[in-house]
Amino acid sequence: MLRLFSIALSFIVFATAAATSSGPVLRDDRASEAVRTALLWWSAWAPDTRFQDLPSEVQNSLKQFNATAAGFQSRMRGPSTKDFALQSVFRKKQALERTVVALFGHDAAAEASRFATFVSPAYEWEGFSEGPLGELAGAEHYLAEQPTTRIRPYALLVIAHRAACASDALHYELREGVGDRNWNLAQQSRVQSRFQQAAAEASLSTHPLIQFVAQDLSRNPRCL
Repeated sequence: MLRLFSIALSFIVFATAAATSSGPVLRDDRASEAVRTALLWWSAWAPDTRFQDLPSEVQNSLKQFNATAAGFQSRMRGPSTKDFALQSVFRKKQALERTVVALFGHDAAAEASRFATFVSPAYEWEGFSEGPLGELAGAEHYLAEQPTTRIRPYALLVIAHRAACASDALHYELREGVGDRNWNLAQQSRVQSRFQQAAAEASLSTHPLIQFVAQDLSRNPRCL
C-alpha cells in the first residue's frame, strides 16, 4: 500500500467536466474525511470525530447509519482456514456488507452480502491496478445482474472510486514501464469514462451520505 501514496493523482484533466452537480462540498477536515473513509474504505471513524459542521441532513443520516451498523449481523460464512490473507479478505467483505446495511437498513441484508461477495475486496493492492480493477469489475458484475437494485447508487459510488484508484495505478504502471502500453492506455480511457458516468449518477442519489461523497468525488477525483 505504501506505493499507492506515491501515485500521482491523474484525474485533474477531467475533474471540471465531472463536477457538474450542485450540493454540499466536502471540506478537507476530519469530519468530512471520516464520512468519505466510511463509505469508500468501510472503516469506522474515531469516537471523538465531531460532525457538527456538516449539513444537517448528513448529520441525521450519520446517526441512522451508526444506529443501524450497531445492530449488524453478518450473513456471510468465514473461511475454514486460519490463513491470514483469507481472513483479512473476509473481514473486508464483512466491512463492506456492514456499510451497505448501515446505509440501506437491515432489510437490505441479503443484497449487502451478495454485493460484498461480488466485489470481493483484494487482500492488498500494493499500488498496482489489478486490485481496484478487480473490485470495480465485481461491482459492475453485480449491477449487470441486478440493474434496479435499491443499492445501485452505492454500487455506482464504489465503481467511481475504484475507477479513480485504477486510473492512478495505471498512470504509475505506464510511467514505470509495467505491463503492455496499449492495454494500459485502453484501460485508462475506459476507467476515466466510467468514472464520469458512475460519479454523475451516484451524485443524484437521494441518500444524503452517498450524494455527499459522490458530489465531492466528482469535484475532486482521488483515490486516497
